[in-house]
Amino acid sequence: MGEDFDRSAFGLHPCQVRVAHGLIFICLAEPGDPEIWDVTTIKDTRIIIDNQKGVNSGHYRPGPHAPAESYPAAFTRWYLERLAS
Repeated sequence: MGEDFDRSAFGLHPCQVRVAHGLIFICLAEPGDPEIWDVTTIKDTRIIIDNQKGVNSGHYRPGPHAPAESYPAAFTRWYLERLAS
């Protein structure tokens, strides 16, 4: 995230970023046991790869964030504003 993204305004903690299998993983959760990254990445790799294939297809159309996704929606707005400027 850019330096001007105020995480505290959205109740977010400093993010942790890892790259695995050419994919970027961003964690906004409390820092914890680093082993959880490995367990999660291994278990989720197939889902993540399949999901990315779907997003890369010509049939994918993004939808709106769900009401419960206020943090990702805030990040999306911030990111799109930066792209537009």
